[in-house]
Amino acid sequence: CHSSGSSATDHPLVLWYGSADPKNNVELYKEQVGKLGRCIDARLAKPVANNVDNADGNKNARCSGILVNTSSWIEDGGYDLLLHAVSTLRITVILVM
Repeated sequence: CHSSGSSATDHPLVLWYGSADPKNNVELYKEQVGKLGRCIDARLAKPVANNVDNADGNKNARCSGILVNTSSWIEDGGYDLLLHAVSTLRITVILVM
């Protein structure tokens, strides 16, 4: 979650799960979602570099929110993983496409 002061556009937040299928390691997947949430919180709390007017952190980013693309797996434990992501990332709007 740490950065060298570069902007988020220079260094997007990426975590490698190791598989396209969350079924392969449910506990690791849940831990990765938790870490992603903590990293997002930390990034949004940081002041924007070289912006003295923004002492409260990145207000524009905090106001705009995030998009989360989840797995389409909802049977068995998949629905529980979806609920875990919603809770952990404090998601308030869900779009089903």
